[in-house]
Amino acid sequence: LFVFGVFVFSFLVFSREDFVKKIMLSMASLFIIIILLGFILNLTGALSLVSFITMFLIIHIVLLFLFWKRFKFTKLKKSEIANLKNPVILLVIVGAILIPLVFNVFVVSNYSYWNVYYERQATSLAEDFTLPEFDELSYLGRPLGFIPGYFFLEAGMSWIFGLSGVLLFAVTLCLANLFFLFAVFAFGKTLGLSNVKIAMFYAFLWTENFIRGALVISPRHALSLSLFLVALTLLIMNRRKIFSGMSLGIAAFIQAPMLAAFPLLYIIVAKKIEWRKLLHTLIIAAVFFGLMLLPNLLNAGMLTQAETSNWGYLINYDPVNIFLDIGPILIFFIVFTLWDMFKRDSEWDAYKLKLFIAAILGLAFQIFISYRWNIFNTINIALFIVMFIPDIATKSKYFIRLFAVLLLLVGIVTAMGIGMLTISNYQLAPYDYLSENTSTGDNILTDPLF
Repeated sequence: LFVFGVFVFSFLVFSREDFVKKIMLSMASLFIIIILLGFILNLTGALSLVSFITMFLIIHIVLLFLFWKRFKFTKLKKSEIANLKNPVILLVIVGAILIPLVFNVFVVSNYSYWNVYYERQATSLAEDFTLPEFDELSYLGRPLGFIPGYFFLEAGMSWIFGLSGVLLFAVTLCLANLFFLFAVFAFGKTLGLSNVKIAMFYAFLWTENFIRGALVISPRHALSLSLFLVALTLLIMNRRKIFSGMSLGIAAFIQAPMLAAFPLLYIIVAKKIEWRKLLHTLIIAAVFFGLMLLPNLLNAGMLTQAETSNWGYLINYDPVNIFLDIGPILIFFIVFTLWDMFKRDSEWDAYKLKLFIAAILGLAFQIFISYRWNIFNTINIALFIVMFIPDIATKSKYFIRLFAVLLLLVGIVTAMGIGMLTISNYQLAPYDYLSENTSTGDNILTDPLF
């Protein structure tokens, strides 16, 4: 069913787009449909496996008949195929596909400290065909007020693929990584970057601790950030305004801060700011987000922040923690930019200056006010670095090979830190013990997030 959906959108609905954008838009459309369909059927009390699959098929069959005249199979150009031989591009593509799959062979990431709450709610929705209104296990019982966008998405993926548990988690995570990869390449192309520079941009993003964690063990964050980039790309392109707003609204329905961060990051990365179009996108996104959040507000009241001292939005970084978070990209930032700035051996323009000033202010904001700007400031810094590197350097095979080796080493070192965010197979022994030695009606006092 998912492959059928990709076919309908890639070869019919978005057939006139280039390869990268059609895949990005197709995956975004599928994820949006899955979330909206599950949300609407649940809201109307009509959610079941039959109703979901039937409506999913009807939507795509209707699109098939509406757009069948647009059928077009676009072959990759020889130059695009040749780009795949570039070590940096090859490293990024292979890494984006293999890392989330291989990693989940050795660990059970869906049961990790960062995921178990969300996976439990998604599993309950997938099995009971209704979104829980009360969570008996969290904080000794409380109304389920968490934004449920990801719950609907993963439950829908479960119904479409017929999977559950770690297999469902691994497939969702792999698709989220592919989606993010195409979103990054589309975003880079929109800003006029070469494929090599886009691959470098992607690699720089991967060096940041939060983004790397999202791509390796957290499909929820990977999907919301991908939809965020789709909205940003379309707005910069000045195309598909409704789709841009819808993508942003759904991204916020998975991770609410995406909506708040969007206008500021757009102002930073856009070469030409279209204020009216930005306002239109924000209005559409706010309407989608508000309508989909309304049932939560009626059930659980206003949104609150659990464990504000640990997870709040006004927690700042000290210099040590900011280096632990974005240390690798800061080193690249210093080596590739500041050195040339002091030697006055670089070309500046208004756009580079804007990115540089925003990066410095972003670092100050993280240190003195809130570290939560980390992923967006990483996008800013990564974009500044690739803009600053001369195009002639990226055409040197020796530079590319050395850069690829350096990225590989950085990736290996930084990936070692992911282990603290996961739970390995042998650590599941307490769960097995409780399962065998307690009744289903027993209550277990444990960490609130579990």
